[in-house]
Amino acid sequence: MVVASAFIDYNHEIAAYDAMKFKEKSNCFNDVLQKKDTINEVYVLVIGESTTRNHMGIYGYYRQTTPLLKSISNELFVYKDVISPNTHTLTSLEKVLTLGTTENLDLKYQGNFLQLFNQAGFSTYWISNQNPTGIWNNFIAGIANSSEEKFFFNISNGKSPYDEVLLESFRKVLEEKKKKKLIVLHLMGTHLMYEDRYPKSFDKFKDNPITKFESETAKKAINAYDNAVLYQDYIWFSIIDLVKKANNKSAVLCISDHGEEVYEHIDFSGHTETKGTKSMYDIPFVLWLSEKKKREENSLIFDVNRSYSTENLIFTIADLATLKFKKLDTSKSILNKESKFTKRIIFNNLTYDDFFKE
Repeated sequence: MVVASAFIDYNHEIAAYDAMKFKEKSNCFNDVLQKKDTINEVYVLVIGESTTRNHMGIYGYYRQTTPLLKSISNELFVYKDVISPNTHTLTSLEKVLTLGTTENLDLKYQGNFLQLFNQAGFSTYWISNQNPTGIWNNFIAGIANSSEEKFFFNISNGKSPYDEVLLESFRKVLEEKKKKKLIVLHLMGTHLMYEDRYPKSFDKFKDNPITKFESETAKKAINAYDNAVLYQDYIWFSIIDLVKKANNKSAVLCISDHGEEVYEHIDFSGHTETKGTKSMYDIPFVLWLSEKKKREENSLIFDVNRSYSTENLIFTIADLATLKFKKLDTSKSILNKESKFTKRIIFNNLTYDDFFKE
């Protein structure tokens, strides 16, 4: 029954994808406006993979897995209570990157944030270390198809390259003589198999980790995962550093598609909806702003204690870039003064704040 249901759902998704084909424009954004500015501007969205904030030093983890981000912590807004709407890439990003929500998922076919920026006059780029094909990736690759330029580096069936493979193309895109840019970097992040996500030079954590699960399997997985987070610290820091050196009005937002359970709450490593744990939903949400962006006149509020679900990220990204459009809901932007707390719905219509109430 599960297989049959999944097959029906998959065919429905493919039919809808083929019907839409994720063009560069959407009728939802025909009225998009942006505050006029003569300064070059760049907005970067970094999408990590399977990274829970609960294993990051900048979020209080006992191991310093994020030393580079910590070294620039005075430049960062580290949001403390942001979650993903789901625990899998497809079910999460189909909401995070579009107008779709848990309560109205069909809106995902109406518009995505790449189309929004296209229609605001931005040059848009998608640079990915994720495989562009496969049952879980077709919809995400379809969204990527809305960008003006696309770069996919993970196209073999072998071991995925390390995420640093994206940095040179990212640097070249930053150097392009275009006034307004939106760049999405889709990483392999800390996805299983953890030990394949970092080079040997990042194999730092080898001692016994703190955990209530004492098996050698658990200890090995935790150490490998923490090393993968350490490598992601290097990747995120490098991205921010390249943007900083470009000296534009710019912002970098680093998130993950979903979190990961790594022997914290249950005897398990990975992510799954059916036995979802808090760590599978708890994600990093780290924002960096250039000095020119900080000096911009706007009404944005940077309250790192606000609770949020990235299900509504399109409204936050629009706010960050001062975009206005008819469907903009400022109450769903974590940066807006009109932001309102909304129920954070997860698997089976459960509410995160009730289900994981401490």
